[in-house]
Amino acid sequence: QTALARILQLVESAQASKPAVQRATDKVAAVFVPAILAFCAIVVCVWAAVAAVSPPERAADMTDAEKALLVFRFALSILMVACPCALGLATPTAVVVATGAAATRLGCLVKDAQVFEVAGNRKRKMAVVLDKTGTLTEGEPGVTKTIGFEDSRAKAMLAAAEANSEHPIATAISAWAAPDGVDSTLTVTGFENIPGVGVKCDVDGHLVRAGGDLSWVVGSETMAEGLMEYVQWMQRERDDGAVVVAAAVDGVVQGCIALKDRLRPESADLVHQLRYTLDLSVWMCSGDHEATAKKVAADLGIENVIGQAKPSDKMALIRRLKLNGNTVLMVGDGVNDGPALAAADVGVAVGSGVDVSTDASDVVIHSLRGLAPFIALSRQTLKTIWRNLFWAFIFNIIMLPLAAGILYPPTGITLPPEVAGVAMACSSLVVVTNSLSIQYWTKSRYGHDEDLSKAIREATGRKVGKE
Repeated sequence: QTALARILQLVESAQASKPAVQRATDKVAAVFVPAILAFCAIVVCVWAAVAAVSPPERAADMTDAEKALLVFRFALSILMVACPCALGLATPTAVVVATGAAATRLGCLVKDAQVFEVAGNRKRKMAVVLDKTGTLTEGEPGVTKTIGFEDSRAKAMLAAAEANSEHPIATAISAWAAPDGVDSTLTVTGFENIPGVGVKCDVDGHLVRAGGDLSWVVGSETMAEGLMEYVQWMQRERDDGAVVVAAAVDGVVQGCIALKDRLRPESADLVHQLRYTLDLSVWMCSGDHEATAKKVAADLGIENVIGQAKPSDKMALIRRLKLNGNTVLMVGDGVNDGPALAAADVGVAVGSGVDVSTDASDVVIHSLRGLAPFIALSRQTLKTIWRNLFWAFIFNIIMLPLAAGILYPPTGITLPPEVAGVAMACSSLVVVTNSLSIQYWTKSRYGHDEDLSKAIREATGRKVGKE
């Protein structure tokens, strides 16, 4: 299955899905036709009785055939004008246009149309929870400082251990410890990756541990006097925003490594848009040490931050925010944050849309630059859906009594069947045109955003936003 086929499958799936407002509308539409037929029958009976017993002054001189024709025209006008097309088109047309606009203009692949309704609901408070590594940062940390590691054999064993992990930090440590490649003669057994803690395994019979908690690394809650130098060094680096990993072999500390991951250029602007343009609550939840997480959060202007968070801690935060009445939008890398993405009201994975675990997310975005515009697009889409529904109901409320001849006795005005048919078609046209305005709105707002277009081109290898 090609990447393009997978992307098309996601888009088609979203366009075929139904938000809650459409399911409610479908229930109304299901009883609409029987209700109109019943209304038409009542109108025919009432007009037939009026024409026979006490016809209006304008129909007093009509023959019975002319009266019957008048009643028939009233009934025909009702059936012509009351087509539920506008009601049925109100939501799906907006969803189809919004899904296409999100994909082509914003680089967002939407899996479920329900997302537009949830993310676009301004009546509820919304909290955006952001992962750090690979989301706010580029996900390619590099070693900046080290202490210890005088034993080259220990470095080789550390490289062999970290090579079994797919985490970006582990990849960076393995590359630093063994720049020429991992020693293939080393045998790794019993490898265990503990989320939020570190890795441990046996390398040629030696217990190797690497993680951010020095007491866990050495296997003792009591710090030996000789380790205080490492403790102080680790704290200084964390205060400077670095991720610090200590390594031990058979319970003996071999050294510590400080790594830094560059913030994405768009991260600070994203946080500003979420907080001040969209008026959302922003959280950062990271598995890194609390000091490191707070330093990065301060650099980005994020006030709510949780460090040393395990996957279960992220899910607990999401549940707590939900209990406080928030709609929760979780943004992560789509791999390590799978449980949190699934637990959130809207899960957003940052990646290609093909290689990330899209099963856990509701939306896949190529770049963080598309996140704030996507939330704004969701609000515009929901607003458009309600405008469509308002128009569909108002049209029927006004036109049905007119078609039934309510103005005929005092003014002689009727709605001819041919005009009723044209009016019905025009009502559907208004709904479709209003839905298409979403595409124009997206283009006018974000079509000239060169940074966003460039990010999408880099992710998809095609030209966007220029047509």
